[in-house]
Amino acid sequence: MTPSDCSTQFFRFQINDRGRPGPLTRVGPTLPGELTAMTATAGGGLIGYAINRSGCPKAGHGSYLGVFDPANGRARQWTGAPQYVTQLSMSANGRLLAFVQTLSKPGPGTPGGFEVTAYQVRTLATDAAPGPVGGRSRVAASISPQVAGLATPTVLLSRTGTSFYLCSQPWDLPQRGATKITETANIIAYLTATGKATGMLAAWTASYPKADNGGDAPLALGCSTMALDPSGRFLLVPYLETYSNPADPSSSGSLTAASINTATGATTKWTIPYGNGQGQDAMSIAW
Repeated sequence: MTPSDCSTQFFRFQINDRGRPGPLTRVGPTLPGELTAMTATAGGGLIGYAINRSGCPKAGHGSYLGVFDPANGRARQWTGAPQYVTQLSMSANGRLLAFVQTLSKPGPGTPGGFEVTAYQVRTLATDAAPGPVGGRSRVAASISPQVAGLATPTVLLSRTGTSFYLCSQPWDLPQRGATKITETANIIAYLTATGKATGMLAAWTASYPKADNGGDAPLALGCSTMALDPSGRFLLVPYLETYSNPADPSSSGSLTAASINTATGATTKWTIPYGNGQGQDAMSIAW
């Protein structure tokens, strides 16, 4: 985002075989508002985005979704998107977008003054006519807060878009007198056409001692980002981050990721250590 005019610009760069990025090349139009999420087809032939204009007085109001082809400049937009879409997924053929919408109602005494009533996985055909997101997209599945917990689920379309994977983090309040806290993350596969769950692909749990003073948790379990390999057979998921101990300058955290065979569920895991005092704030992954 460029602060002077509160607009978003897109750039492309290539990474060589040593992992080093090349020069930036401008692609696509300049768009009013702040980018909150983006996605792309496997070859980068179509770019999808979500933009929020609430913090940009000169840009108008509301949020919108859109796609553009960086080769020929063709673009399409849909208005009235949920205000805080922070994650988008696109099928490899570029025909379908998916995102999660949070439904809520006023809830006095709850965090933020609202209560989450459901999470909806919505899909939007990229050739749909421009118009309101609510009218052009459809609900592929509805997830209750009891299943998803406090964190917004993450959705990832399969290569063809006929199914999707949903990562949720159920949250159970610790029992009175409990000495530890346990976090859980699940990845469940669904059929896009019916919203029917077809099976649990992966499940993880992690526990840590409950701090008497309510201090920060030493780890974070979840999968806010996921990616499929080009064949669609393997799912790459960074799912566990551990933090360094503030009281120990020599300690370091780590990131644990898994490669999951989507047909068999067979999983390979590995851990990447951080340097002292380092960690990751945001991540984008690809095969």
